[in-house]
Amino acid sequence: MNNVKSLIQKEEYISLALNKYILQTGKIPKKSDDTIDWDKLEVEDYLGTNFNKTNPITLKDIVITFDDKNSAFIKGAIEKETDYKEEYNYLYNFYTNKVFRVNTISPKSILPADLEKGTQVLYNNIQKEIASVITKNKNSIVLPSQNCNTGEYFYELKNEKLTYKYCKAIGNSIEIYQKTPVYLDNLDDLSYIKVGIGEKAYVKDGNSWYEYYYEGNNTWIPSGTGRTTSQVNDEITMQERILSYIPDSKDLVIRNNGGCMLANGDIFCWGNNKYKKSGIETYGQIDYKLTPNYVNTPVMLKVDIENIKVEDETLNLISKRWYNNPYRVKFEKMAMNDKNVCGISPIFDYYESGIRYKIGGDLYCNGYLHSDYFYVENIGQTQTSILRKNKIISNGKDGGIYSSSVIYLKDIVMIDGTFILLSDTGKIYSFGSNLKGSLGINNTDENFSTYIPQTLESEVTFKKIYALRDIKGFGALDENNNFWIWGERANGKIYYKPTILSNSKKFNEDGIFVNSKEFILKGVDNKFYRTYDDISIKDLGIDGGTLSASVYDYGTKQLLVYVDKNMQLQGSNELLTCMDKDFNSCSTADKTIFSTALTELNSLTNTINNSLYANFSNVSIFEGKINKTVVDYGTDYTEDFENSSTTGWNVNYIHDGESVTGKFLGRLGNGRIDTTSGSQTVYKTFSLGSSWANKNIKIAFDMYEIGYWDGNNGNGLEDAFYVYINNVLVSKDTYTRDDSKDTKVGTDLGILPNSGNNYIQKHQYSYSITLDSTGSFKLGFGAALGGWHNVAGKNADYTVESFGINNIDISKQIDNVTFSSNVYLETFEDENHDYWVVPPGPVPYTASTSEFYKYPIYVDSGTATKFLGRFNKKSSSGTIYHGNSDGSEEVYKVFSFGAENANKQVTISYDFYRIGTWRHDIWYTIDKFYTFINGNRTETYSTPILDYYSFRKFTFTRTEYLDAYGNIRLGFGAYIKDNDITQTSWGIDNVKFTLTGNTNTSGGSSSTSTKEVSVPTICTMTGIGSSSQMYCWGNVGRSIPILSTSLYDVDKISTINKLFVTQESDVHTQMAFDNFNNSGNLFLKYPTYIGGFDYAFYFK
Repeated sequence: MNNVKSLIQKEEYISLALNKYILQTGKIPKKSDDTIDWDKLEVEDYLGTNFNKTNPITLKDIVITFDDKNSAFIKGAIEKETDYKEEYNYLYNFYTNKVFRVNTISPKSILPADLEKGTQVLYNNIQKEIASVITKNKNSIVLPSQNCNTGEYFYELKNEKLTYKYCKAIGNSIEIYQKTPVYLDNLDDLSYIKVGIGEKAYVKDGNSWYEYYYEGNNTWIPSGTGRTTSQVNDEITMQERILSYIPDSKDLVIRNNGGCMLANGDIFCWGNNKYKKSGIETYGQIDYKLTPNYVNTPVMLKVDIENIKVEDETLNLISKRWYNNPYRVKFEKMAMNDKNVCGISPIFDYYESGIRYKIGGDLYCNGYLHSDYFYVENIGQTQTSILRKNKIISNGKDGGIYSSSVIYLKDIVMIDGTFILLSDTGKIYSFGSNLKGSLGINNTDENFSTYIPQTLESEVTFKKIYALRDIKGFGALDENNNFWIWGERANGKIYYKPTILSNSKKFNEDGIFVNSKEFILKGVDNKFYRTYDDISIKDLGIDGGTLSASVYDYGTKQLLVYVDKNMQLQGSNELLTCMDKDFNSCSTADKTIFSTALTELNSLTNTINNSLYANFSNVSIFEGKINKTVVDYGTDYTEDFENSSTTGWNVNYIHDGESVTGKFLGRLGNGRIDTTSGSQTVYKTFSLGSSWANKNIKIAFDMYEIGYWDGNNGNGLEDAFYVYINNVLVSKDTYTRDDSKDTKVGTDLGILPNSGNNYIQKHQYSYSITLDSTGSFKLGFGAALGGWHNVAGKNADYTVESFGINNIDISKQIDNVTFSSNVYLETFEDENHDYWVVPPGPVPYTASTSEFYKYPIYVDSGTATKFLGRFNKKSSSGTIYHGNSDGSEEVYKVFSFGAENANKQVTISYDFYRIGTWRHDIWYTIDKFYTFINGNRTETYSTPILDYYSFRKFTFTRTEYLDAYGNIRLGFGAYIKDNDITQTSWGIDNVKFTLTGNTNTSGGSSSTSTKEVSVPTICTMTGIGSSSQMYCWGNVGRSIPILSTSLYDVDKISTINKLFVTQESDVHTQMAFDNFNNSGNLFLKYPTYIGGFDYAFYFK
């Protein structure tokens, strides 16, 4: 162990000496065989003349080698892999410990290969620069005591700094890169100096001073009468510029049937090769009879080669071959859709002889093209695997001279049939199909299409453009950081022109993430938001330091995953635990394997600046497709009033809110309906038919709060909205101009068209009920509105304050709750009471009812708990709030766990709170508490003798079976005679469902069918920059090339050619090992490394 310590000390000393030598000499002390030249270091200034260079471990001279970048490595532990001895692992562990090192970097592990490579000498920044200059071997390094070579560029090493200079003569050099303003007394010197474009220099020429500004490319232009300088151009030629330029963009597009990646300027594609867009032109190379309908490995796309004309010179590039042509077009951005893959070429903007040249920024596409718009050999419509240049975008670029009327592109996004382009001046252009309004040109004709680029929002300058993955929705960020959307929304709403997402929010261009059907946006307020519904956003509640985030709506549940500031993966449990092929929970053994793999990547094992980090840098949720047996819930009943029909309603008012809301039932207020008391004045009986009889259903609708609800309806009531189901008041919410006083949050939609500049806010309502034996129910509404209105200066009628109803949806599929590790729990501590039907409460609250201000959630200050309650009539006379406690079911919820839990047995536990005085008087009353299961009443609690005072908690447990849809209705009621809520009341808390593992085999079945369903899959990036790696899990299908996973089973593949290409007839033929196969599709059960994707990708 002491020998190891001695070795580390020597290595640290050598590192200091080596750094000092490089700094003082500007050279690397190595021999021609790339080993250390000890003679140069064993002198007094560095190691000293008596330095003992014996390795105390090997008992030989210490071996130091240099790599091709002139980095130094000390072979301390072993000199070659065969020297490795496993019994010395404890010494190797000590040797590689970072704690004992300051000036060296120990081997990254005790593996033989890492130990053989050795300990790296840690260079300081200036030493790194010197090593880099020496490695490039382009310019010499000269010390202040040395002479430079006349007519050459060189680096001067002085005061621990490298300065780039030009040697005019011995003892006379000029610093090339200078800070402005520059002052010179020799005009000829100006031609060697470089500054920022447009910056100034003041030069003495003769007896006068003149002002010059820098135009680029070593060109200085006199501002006034000064004479032009002679030009010295050490810049690269146009050919060299094209040859050497490698774009840094790293874009990755993953879709259900394939994808493309942009890496180092080249585009690689795989998957569906329809229209030849994945790069394979005709057939397999081994068996020419096999058509390449699907490609199972990334293929680099060929690109059209053309000659480039600069001034009078034409660069002959077209004679070069496709793949080995160093002048092939590189790409800055890339996108794909169902028929094409497209790329945007780099823009080269420079000056020659005072003339501005600008080339590139062109659009290249393969796939399904037409000769009218792309440079292809065939006339008319054709298919090609070669990326071809677009004629319209390239128009006017001949000769390369800059023109302000020419379009230079810098980005592209695409969704099936539609192309969205962004120019370097911030203009957005679109062409292709207008389906779902995706062109964004305010054209409601969705059959319209054009291949002539159309301009969007010509008065707005944009910075970034985005496209959603699985609906025809687009987004863009303008120069003021407003976010605009157009096209299709997840709820079916269509925006035919760009619409600002939120007038009050600004967003960070580096924090916008596309998803399947929604955007995630980081606000300049350092909060992360997601889009939802029409143009609404909501706070995701994740840390502002989050590096990457993604969201996916799976049924009624929001699934979220993100990389936090510590590079750890966080989010929904369903995305971070093992799920089987049908997206149900895995076996315990598979969960263990998954957890072990994820934990390895997600542990805080990396130390950077004394802080610990995990490995993740980026994450995104993609939509996978699987064939799954699903419950047939039948067709939802929907009513959106777009046809202006009011059939069945007792009122016939329809308002057209145009692009903000569409048409809806409204505006409803004083003058059209009775708004004095909130009674049911708007209603309809929905007769859904016998197939709906006795079914549990979900009712959802949008309520629009319109105008200036000022909190006073003139009858002693605050402005409020009432909902009735089967003539029973099920909810009542107050709304005022002060949103903080609203009992239900809403989404601002701005000004409602055709309403006289009234503002509108949307509130969403959902209920679950059980239909009667005829499949019918009655839905009704009321409002307390009207009275003198201070803002309007008159009695408020419907033109001042009103409400509207829209987007009614009635479904047999409720799916409002889910199990987590076989348990579902509601504690009400988060104040959430979704889908609970309770008696109406005292809304608005007054001084006498202020303790119920969060009804039906009661906050008990004595026990510091929140629960569902309190229930009982408000007083012995007057309005009945909080229920009547007459023994009926007054509080209930339909818990819908989804059809995958059909007929499963659950244990239900819940706490009953007995509050106040409960009586046991056989001559007068015995107060009781009841539980209802699917409407059937059971007496659960009866007040015992001599135990009927104060606050008491009773826990009850029962075992029941879910129905064929995974539903169960749990309800409660009480019988309390005479006493009101100030004397006697009750509440419910800690409702818990636990799966027992048993199933009711005679419980009946729901109608099922097999269909393609969407499930989330995950792809992540780990590491940073060149250390990036990609890992994915879930039903990836053909969205990930199977050859990049090493999970292909050669025994399942009939010929070697079918390993690389797949025919349409074999698209669902198994290729993967059994454990990773899902009906012929690739299923990654665990986090899986995807080979060949080691780039810092942005997930498009």
